[in-house]
Amino acid sequence: QERDAAYFRSRVAEACGYLSAAVYELQLLSAEPAVEGTNYDSGLWDHVKHSVEEERWEQVASAAVIYVEDKIRRWAGNPQMNDGAKLYGQPLMAQVLRAGGRLALGAQASETEGWRNLGIGLVAAVGNVDRHGIQERADVRQYAIGVLGVASLILTQIKHDHPAVAPS
Repeated sequence: QERDAAYFRSRVAEACGYLSAAVYELQLLSAEPAVEGTNYDSGLWDHVKHSVEEERWEQVASAAVIYVEDKIRRWAGNPQMNDGAKLYGQPLMAQVLRAGGRLALGAQASETEGWRNLGIGLVAAVGNVDRHGIQERADVRQYAIGVLGVASLILTQIKHDHPAVAPS
C-alpha cells in the first residue's frame, strides 16, 4: 500500500507540474506585448517613454500631440498668424502641410492634401480632446499606442521628405 501511495503522490506531483506549466504558458500568451521604443520616432519616444513605462496611458496621447506640434512649428521656422501671434493647432498644420507649405508632404496633390488632413486631424481630433481633459476609457492603452503610431508616422514622413529641415 505504501508503494501505491508513493506512486500516487508522484503522479499528482507530475500532474501539478503540467498544470503549473500550462498556467504559465497561458499567462505568457495573454499578457499584453511590451511597447517598444524602436517602433517610433526616437525623439517622440524620448518624450513619452516615461509615461509608457509607468503605464500612464492617459498622458501619452496628449504628450505625443504636443511633441508633434512643437516639432512641426520649429521645423517650419516658427510661423506666425497675420497679427504676429504664435501659430498653433489646426491653423499651423493647415499652413505648413498645404501644397507649397514649408513641410508639404507627398508627390501628388491628393497625397499632399491627405498628409495635411492627417496633421489637422491629429491636432483637432486627438489634441483637442486629450489636452483639455484626461480620458477615462477601457481601451486607453490601445488608444495611446494608436496615437503614438500616427504621431510617429507624421514625424517620420517629414524627416523623409525634408531631411535638411528635420534631420533624423
